[in-house]
Amino acid sequence: MQDQREGPLHLTMASEAANAPTTAVDPESDAVYFSWFGSDVRGRAAVYVASSQPGDSTASTPLRVNPVEVSVNPHPQAPAQIAVSPDGAVYVAWSTREEIPGRRFPASNLMLACSRDGGRTFQPPVFVNDDARAAPAGHTFHDLAIGPDGTIYVSWLDSRGPEAVHRSYSAGDADHHRDPPTGDNHNGHGGHSTTDVRVARSTDGGQTFSTGIVVARNTCQCCRTAVFIDKDGAVYLAWRQIYDDNIRDIAFASSSDGARSFSEPTRVHTDGWKIEGCPHTGPSLAVAEDGTIHVSWYTAADSIAGLRYAVSSDGGRHFAEPRALESGIPVASARLAVSDRIPVWVAWEDPRADQICAAPAAGSPDASSQKVTFAGSAPAISATDRVLSVVWQNKGGIEALVIRNPETEPRPTS
Repeated sequence: MQDQREGPLHLTMASEAANAPTTAVDPESDAVYFSWFGSDVRGRAAVYVASSQPGDSTASTPLRVNPVEVSVNPHPQAPAQIAVSPDGAVYVAWSTREEIPGRRFPASNLMLACSRDGGRTFQPPVFVNDDARAAPAGHTFHDLAIGPDGTIYVSWLDSRGPEAVHRSYSAGDADHHRDPPTGDNHNGHGGHSTTDVRVARSTDGGQTFSTGIVVARNTCQCCRTAVFIDKDGAVYLAWRQIYDDNIRDIAFASSSDGARSFSEPTRVHTDGWKIEGCPHTGPSLAVAEDGTIHVSWYTAADSIAGLRYAVSSDGGRHFAEPRALESGIPVASARLAVSDRIPVWVAWEDPRADQICAAPAAGSPDASSQKVTFAGSAPAISATDRVLSVVWQNKGGIEALVIRNPETEPRPTS
């Protein structure tokens, strides 16, 4: 741990052909980790990881995580998620890609790899989903979180099911991508999908996973999920649910028994956004030290397109009226992180200006003098009481801002 505040550290991990970054901070060592999609020397998609240790002025040399024989599906709504356990182990989760003859979109499995030497090497990956050896299906749009006892949790969207098998896996067309901006609806069920949101856990350091429990059915098919574990080990989950006739709003559920069962889903807010296809923008979720639950998401309902932010003070049974982070923008994303010093940080993108913004979530970030902006898109954020890390993609490269011992606001790099 460092006692003195350092100036902001602006890092570049990749300069081209890279996208979908994520970041994590080790609360014990203050090491910062980054993951992203890139290409290997043969042009194949690969998962890369780099780190920044206290006192470093540059990021470490990127390390490829996935073995050559394990594929990668580099979808921007399904980034390679990275997390650090209380014992310092670094975990990375990603989805594979398997082309199926006669099917428009690929099948996929979820993989998890572990490093126990600070990201210098990774062990062979293991399957997260329990049906990896069964009929091809979609397992992607995932998130990764680790509890205070080291239990690993992975959430994802899952397309397995009797109907998917009966239709010779053509249901997979519903479970992956809409080609924006056409809004084509691939679910073929008039607002009903064959997609579930599931959660699985590992209690042995990622060597094996439990059977994924179904938290909700009829979910939006390709908006990423969000999972968060609080200081007491409670599990929180957010996703985009299909209501009525293609109304796609954000839902929330929680578990107090280690993801063995979940509460009935709560609708975070009745936006009433009707769209004939998946908008490719999932929610973000964080639980502050005081137990308040924070959710951010995008909606284009009521002709007011923008990013919204809502808080629950009663365990997720009700959420306060949302406020706008950014209004009048095309499809975008916002990411949340918590720390002791600043309860909640938020980073979001503004596609109109090709920029990202970061600020404490208290108050109104879109009007706050604390807001700082960077050129780029697809932000991710992680924080502790001593470190703030924001990572984003910019002109095909991956950049990051690391602030150690942050004060009440991030400072620009220039």
